[in-house]
Amino acid sequence: MLPEQTHVRHGLAHLEEGFGVGFASPIQVVVAVENQAITEPQLLEKLSTLHEELEQIPNVEEVSSLFSFFPNLEAPDIHSLLTEHQQQLHEDDWMLINRHVSKNNHAAVFDVITTDHSSSDTNRSIVQDIRDRLATTEDYEIYVGGETAEGMDTSKSLNDRLPMVLTFTLLLLFFVLVVTFRSLLLPLKAIVLNILSLGATYGILVIVFQWGFGSTIFGFGDFGFIQSFIPILLLGLLFSLSTDYEVFLLSRVQEEYQKGMSNEESVAIGLEKKPLL
Repeated sequence: MLPEQTHVRHGLAHLEEGFGVGFASPIQVVVAVENQAITEPQLLEKLSTLHEELEQIPNVEEVSSLFSFFPNLEAPDIHSLLTEHQQQLHEDDWMLINRHVSKNNHAAVFDVITTDHSSSDTNRSIVQDIRDRLATTEDYEIYVGGETAEGMDTSKSLNDRLPMVLTFTLLLLFFVLVVTFRSLLLPLKAIVLNILSLGATYGILVIVFQWGFGSTIFGFGDFGFIQSFIPILLLGLLFSLSTDYEVFLLSRVQEEYQKGMSNEESVAIGLEKKPLL
């Protein structure tokens, strides 16, 4: 969401124009084995099939893996080249191979380059499709990583815990205000108003930063999403600020009332001499 004139946005634009939108953040599929080398002929046959399955997923532009460097070789030939005839490969070849095969020879990486950016619905659908279609087998385990998968898992983890955090925050707020003001109505009123202000904040956040209304005025782009940590961060921040301010304000009103002022006079003086934000 940086302004378009920044160097980062310019660099990203050139990268997407020259190599494709999905090149900067590929989906990474990791295959791990324990009891055998990843370059065994039988396993290479299965990994070659996996490579082809990944290429057939809709909106996948390219799959980069060990087999990208040996497109015309069968699994036994690749095994022989990597184990018995290593001298035929140059140093540059090994640099590319080691990009996709681990040093201990027990893991392989497939870079799945898509037609869209990492936070798009397209990429999320591809990650979910890979997880649904490609299950772990007796021969190997499959893990899906990369920026898209990380964002999905982080969002799910935060969303699963958001109701618990909200409930704990409301209960703690209610208890603190009951002890402070010895009233049940004031804490309930504070909770209702806090929820309304939080909802309004979330609404403006979505309208401006996710839907893009006013993005040209403020000078940032709209990517159709909000960072996953923002809602829970705002929850704690807004509740803390509003509660602190309410305690300051009502404490001032209470002081005037204890001096003998009427309800109306206490509220008026409390509002007049309220602390500044």
